[in-house]
Amino acid sequence: MRDGVVRSLELTGVDAIVFANSLFNPTVKQIEENRRRMEYIDSTIGIRETTGGFAATIIGFDLSFLKNSNDKYNSESEVM
Repeated sequence: MRDGVVRSLELTGVDAIVFANSLFNPTVKQIEENRRRMEYIDSTIGIRETTGGFAATIIGFDLSFLKNSNDKYNSESEVM
């Protein structure tokens, strides 16, 4: 990945079969795991629109290092 862009991804053999099955015919275990991950994300990350763009609240994740990065990121990010 370069410049935030994902290029082509080539899967062959068993990897291709497992990937296709996970998309078109996921197991109950895969569905439950995906649901659990999404619930975790929903409970720990909040994004809201501001006049200057967006602000994120991320619980349990230290983003304090962003404030020292030459104003590259919006300093309105919250850390809880």
